[in-house]
Amino acid sequence: MKLIVKFFSRVPGNFDSSLTFDNSFNLRRTIVPMNAKTDFPTLINNPKTLFWTLKKSRPVSVPECYLAKTFILNENNFDFGPLLIGKNQ
Repeated sequence: MKLIVKFFSRVPGNFDSSLTFDNSFNLRRTIVPMNAKTDFPTLINNPKTLFWTLKKSRPVSVPECYLAKTFILNENNFDFGPLLIGKNQ
């Protein structure tokens, strides 16, 4: 027999409990141990797995210092590139 139990928790952790079932044919009780583990989704903290282009530091000279689509490790920042403000199409 398949039994589906839905569980919800507002805090992450491990939970142990048991379900007790009574049988109407005899006076026997059935105890089913239950355990659940909950956790919240997280993002990967390693920038090398998230971003395609990495630089250890921003170059000093112009125009190399204008980066686009690059994660700068010492700044811990993603540079999207120059913004086009007031561009008319």
